[in-house]
Amino acid sequence: MRVDNQCMTNSLDRAYMGNCASVPNQSMSYDRTTHQIKNGNKCLHMDDDYSISFKICVNNEYRQKWWYDRITRALRNVGYHLCVDMLFSYRLIFHECHYGGNQQFQVPSGWTIGDADYVRRYWSFILLLFLNTISLL
Repeated sequence: MRVDNQCMTNSLDRAYMGNCASVPNQSMSYDRTTHQIKNGNKCLHMDDDYSISFKICVNNEYRQKWWYDRITRALRNVGYHLCVDMLFSYRLIFHECHYGGNQQFQVPSGWTIGDADYVRRYWSFILLLFLNTISLL
């Protein structure tokens, strides 16, 4: 994944953008079943402080589920209405979406990252689960 001439890099389990090279810490894959972006056995993960890291993959962890808007080229976490943003330091964080160049990612053409329909279905399921829980009370 890239923004301009910078590629997503796993640097000591922190997500940064770095000069593109054919190195293992820039080799990302997308799992269409789990909606996870992977670097080896680590997955792109949204942290509590809105920073972005790589952590051991957990299939049902919503902070590791991603979708990509092919029109705006924004990369988003399924659970939040925020965009991945590249700071001037090349560090990646979550920020309000403004669709500027530092939020426009290019993903490999073979990737089909969960779209808005997936997000709607996910939140419909969460809402249904919540309503069923309330009705049990």
